[in-house]
Amino acid sequence: MNKHLEQFKADTPINQSRAAMSQECLQAAPGRVGKWNLTLPTGAGKTLSSLRFALEHARRHHLSRIIYIIPYTSILDQTANAIRKVLGNEYKDCILEHHSNLVKETLNKEGEMEPWSPERKTWYMEATQTWNVPIVLTTSVQYLNALYASGKQHVRRMHSLANAVVIFDEVQAIPPTSLRLFEHSLDFLAGICHSSTIRCTATPPETVTEDGTHAHLIETPIIPDSQAYFDQFSQFRQCEVVCERKPSNYWTVEKMRDFIMEQASSKGPTLVIVNTKKLASKLACACRELNTEADVFHLSTNMCPAHRKEIITNRIDKKSLEKARRKGKAVVCISTGLIEAGVDVDFDVIIRSVAGLDSCTQAAGRCNRDANRPGGRVILINPANNLEKLDFLPELKIGREIAMGMICDPEEGGILGNKSVSLYFKEFYGKLTRSQNHDHLSYPFICSGVATNMEDALSQNSKLMTHPRQQSKYAPLRLFQAFDSAARHYHPIKDDTISVITPYGKGEECMEKLWNMNPHTDEEWEQWNEWIQKARAYSVAISSQLLEKCLNSGDIIRIQEGVDIYTTIPNKYDPFLGFLTDPGETSGALTVSRI
Repeated sequence: MNKHLEQFKADTPINQSRAAMSQECLQAAPGRVGKWNLTLPTGAGKTLSSLRFALEHARRHHLSRIIYIIPYTSILDQTANAIRKVLGNEYKDCILEHHSNLVKETLNKEGEMEPWSPERKTWYMEATQTWNVPIVLTTSVQYLNALYASGKQHVRRMHSLANAVVIFDEVQAIPPTSLRLFEHSLDFLAGICHSSTIRCTATPPETVTEDGTHAHLIETPIIPDSQAYFDQFSQFRQCEVVCERKPSNYWTVEKMRDFIMEQASSKGPTLVIVNTKKLASKLACACRELNTEADVFHLSTNMCPAHRKEIITNRIDKKSLEKARRKGKAVVCISTGLIEAGVDVDFDVIIRSVAGLDSCTQAAGRCNRDANRPGGRVILINPANNLEKLDFLPELKIGREIAMGMICDPEEGGILGNKSVSLYFKEFYGKLTRSQNHDHLSYPFICSGVATNMEDALSQNSKLMTHPRQQSKYAPLRLFQAFDSAARHYHPIKDDTISVITPYGKGEECMEKLWNMNPHTDEEWEQWNEWIQKARAYSVAISSQLLEKCLNSGDIIRIQEGVDIYTTIPNKYDPFLGFLTDPGETSGALTVSRI
């Protein structure tokens, strides 16, 4: 780690700040085992700084492993690659990435994972069952499942959370319904399991305590005066925040398109972030149609990870954008929020469809990121009501409503600063609770016809115990917690998605290999599993309902009879937009219908 850090030069004011933050992390590492936080501005290098703290902290206190908990699979691979780059090939087998696979885990009646061939459990399968690896990268969902969900496959991993450094990246993205469970888990790991927990974020959320008041979790800051670094980064970057709120139906696709292209032509490379995949694809097609001389790129989870990586690392990377600036070439990237967390890009202009203040702040962190230019612009807009339908995303909808009022208040200063974000979270959790119910942050569910929540069911279980229909059942019991019912009902994210292999890049080769192998034989199982792992990079996740429609329309086919792995037909995956979600829609003649 230290050898890798020696390569970095503190040759600019912003790089000097990054070096100072990294050094503070190292100096804090001998501190006690317990709860920590690392609050730093976007672009400060939290991944390497937290790793530096964790390695030295683990060495000092004889901790067994480092576990990174990351909310989005879209940045998990990127973080893993960054760590591999630091540690080199010598330690590549010490790093495990564990998130959703192409093949969903098949469980037997005992709740144990069943591979197709019991004799052929690979290192990867064994490691994902136990997390018994020095450095683990996994998702928030897998972490919460390990502590609260039903099934031996989850609880088997739980022991690895003890005597560890557990780093929560982008902690503000923890599902709100699991917020109190998450807070309890930090106390459990630090207080009982001799683990250190580190909450990493650029937008520290305001959390809700038992009595309904709002307060931050009590933790030790790795960098006590982090606000000084926020102020420095703001001063270095000199980004102007502009609110372009218009009447509810002003920002049509056409007006947004014209505005975007004007900004890209006159101000420099422009990144546009919207709240839905549908609007992203419409805008991308519209911009490409309007100006065929400009470089227009599109990013969404309808594109497979390899496709997104190609755009991010070879098309809108810092070197490519600097080359476009020198040539005076207009560059536009239209993306969903996937680009906001952990993606190292540097645009002159950010246009953000209003969302929660945490999202808007993360978006602003992609503007003049390295302070190499005199300044930048962050423009907040409100697309027409019919363009972003968020009825099925209530938390995003509530966040947008709160942010809209705060952003466009002319009396409000530093709208994307930590103070404003803290006020935003206070109102967000309060409104979310009022609009749903007071148990919303404790994962409410219905058990035996009675409304309860995870926090109550695992502690006093008062809602079931005192309900007239359940009282007689629970009265004789001395241990009355509803452990089994709580675990069975717990699903931190309602995920009914299935991965489908696409023909992008080497995806076609993966398809061909898998079509011609028999996974049910010992001879071919090993190779089959290797190609399954390779195919992850060329796959997209779609809902089970959409899968059913596409199977009926012939747009998706099962790879083999009796094997739940699917592939798209070749022209169902567009080289610009990715997977085309409308059944029957194929690549070609897209632009008119999309606009």
